[in-house]
Amino acid sequence: MANSPPSTDFDPERVESFVDRHLQLSALRRTCPIAHSDAHGGFWLASRYEDVAAVAENADNFSSAKIFNAELDCWEGGTIVPALPMRFIPSETDSPEWDRYRGVLNSHFNPKAVEARRESFTAHTHALIDEHIENGQIDIVLDIGNPLSAIGTMSLIGFPLDDWWAWAKPFHEITYHASGSVELEKAARDIEQVYDRMREAIASRRTRPTGDLLSILMEQKPVGGPLDDGEIFDLCVQLMGGSIETTTALIANALMYLDTDHVARSRLKEDRKMLRSAFDEFLRYFTPVQNVARRVTAEIEVGGTTIGAGETILMSWASANRDEDVFKDADRVVIDRSPNRHVAMGRGKHFCLGSFQARMMFEVVMNAVFDRLPDYRIMHDNAVRYPSIGNVNGWVKMPALFARGEK
Repeated sequence: MANSPPSTDFDPERVESFVDRHLQLSALRRTCPIAHSDAHGGFWLASRYEDVAAVAENADNFSSAKIFNAELDCWEGGTIVPALPMRFIPSETDSPEWDRYRGVLNSHFNPKAVEARRESFTAHTHALIDEHIENGQIDIVLDIGNPLSAIGTMSLIGFPLDDWWAWAKPFHEITYHASGSVELEKAARDIEQVYDRMREAIASRRTRPTGDLLSILMEQKPVGGPLDDGEIFDLCVQLMGGSIETTTALIANALMYLDTDHVARSRLKEDRKMLRSAFDEFLRYFTPVQNVARRVTAEIEVGGTTIGAGETILMSWASANRDEDVFKDADRVVIDRSPNRHVAMGRGKHFCLGSFQARMMFEVVMNAVFDRLPDYRIMHDNAVRYPSIGNVNGWVKMPALFARGEK
């Protein structure tokens, strides 16, 4: 490889702490912002904001597409390292496929459509709190974040809510269990049962439309013709997987931080308009989705390093969001930071579809917690982070205590 930089042992799956991850990324930004890792077949890691943004904004030279190699019987490319044995659409597609799939989804996730769902999300949040308000104890992840994300998304798509936990639990567990573990194998079996129920719901809507998103997707006529059941299934998997754990991780990290910074907590409780800037700052600082990969389509130079066609480059959103050349006091939470050019939601045409919905859900939960659990205290000894940050920076569980209230 031309202009080969120092190598790194960076591995997205390695068990490590949140602090250790940022110490390693900080060192890389200073010494070798474009570094090569041999993990998972080899990839390049971009850690500096300028380089990460340049790659993200160049969809022509850096492909998101995942393609099945029939000869090798495996998936190649895509946005996750190591690659998962399935394709997520639209995130793991390029144009014109990307245009086809985002075209049928965009109108359901624009600001107006999202705001119309605020009332129902607020009702769901208060119903979840009601289940625990008289006990004085609640789990931020298992009793608020994960259920709300699952119920809200399932309701939008049109999936039954009578046993939402059977849907939400495997999406939670499959995100943090280690590769090859018995726990991951069980979560994979559980999620296959969810996938079967998704397919049943899709087949049902073909004969009995109900006006939900499933029914609407079947009525759409995008470029290339109507969506088939397989495409609708893939879109539903992306919507479920892309919303449940990422938003939950953001909410949990924010409430954990505010349990330690009571000045910031008081400011947000007194001035709820500041939640908008706090949303962006918590995204920047904690970066729920840590990394996104691209496949290089033709030899190109990134940050002074030549990368060959067919190679993988991993963009570290987490590192870019702590770049000292872009963010003053980058390693400190500043809840009213402005401007805040973070890349936690991506950059370019693949900017996160659910960004407006994530903001709305964050505001709904924070307002509900401030109003009904204002004195909450995280049980730090019982809170459990993901054993590996991997691609999502989240929590397994986060129990909290508070003064008992009324339903």
